Amino acid sequence: MRKLAAYTVVLMLTVVYLVATIPHATRLVYNLHILTDMRQYGDLYALSYLSGYKQFHEPCTYSAPKVERKKKIRLVLIGDSYTEMLGPSNFSVDEFEFVHWYNKLHISLDTGYNNILIIETTERAASRLAKPNSNLIIGNKNIAEDKESIDPIKTIRTALGNNNVEQNIEFMLFNNPVFNRLKELKAQMNLAAFNRTSPNVVISKHKKMLYYRPTIDMVNNPNSSFSLLPDSVIDARVKGMDAITTQYKTAGFNRVIFSIIPNPVSVIEPGWCDYNHQIERIQNNGLYNLEFIDAYHLLSGMGDKAFYMSDTHWNCEGISAWLDEINRKVLVEGRSRDK
Repeated sequence: MRKLAAYTVVLMLTVVYLVATIPHATRLVYNLHILTDMRQYGDLYALSYLSGYKQFHEPCTYSAPKVERKKKIRLVLIGDSYTEMLGPSNFSVDEFEFVHWYNKLHISLDTGYNNILIIETTERAASRLAKPNSNLIIGNKNIAEDKESIDPIKTIRTALGNNNVEQNIEFMLFNNPVFNRLKELKAQMNLAAFNRTSPNVVISKHKKMLYYRPTIDMVNNPNSSFSLLPDSVIDARVKGMDAITTQYKTAGFNRVIFSIIPNPVSVIEPGWCDYNHQIERIQNNGLYNLEFIDAYHLLSGMGDKAFYMSDTHWNCEGISAWLDEINRKVLVEGRSRDK
């Protein structure tokens, strides 16, 4: 009987580990509501358990207007967690495909379409723009590439490299009202007695928001909003973006558009320290003719209304404002070019 119980426990822990390790399995468990993902209240709340900043994230609804055009538009979006939830209904285009920065997408471009590529990244990850981009594989698939894409050993290695394993295991084992309330009480006591929060979470100076520490810590995080960025670094990123533009236009895209989403602190409390104005410096470069969707000035006008108070991401208002700008560019500029 003891052996059976031991085997059962080992089996359960193995299943928990596998589900926590494989991103698709983790997502399925949460989508089926087998478990409640604490990140639905904000990823920074899930790190800190500060109940005063617990904010439920309602699903965002945004439907792009339909537009008739002489030439169809195909939109491809390379993005991160800011845009991975978006789908075809959010854009006034005829075809839409998304690929995360950590993945690859194999596509074939049809010259009968206006092929538009949008490359979105967060400000704290803008250093990736200085490097060659390999997210898109353009051309006809071949057998070797198909086999590589389903290589089981590679799939396992990728899964085992999931950075959220520890957090996912914690959610699955200890995510229930009793444990969560205890965590909130502990977090409140640490804040009241020691003015201490989770290592990766910082409370804003006006006390209305939580910030992700790497976006503020200029000592240990070179991509902080306040880290020193010499002109040589900015120039390298701009030069990299120009190379990416040339690469994908040569491959068949009609337009390549960049959009750098600012860290919340950059638009809500830029006076926290000496803001390095990275996004403006990149967009105002005088050397290369790059195309941008200016999320910085767009969201700066909205301030904290564009972001969740308990999350590193924008809220539905911020997303909608950005999508309006996307669709304006696709509809007005895109349609004027298909004649």
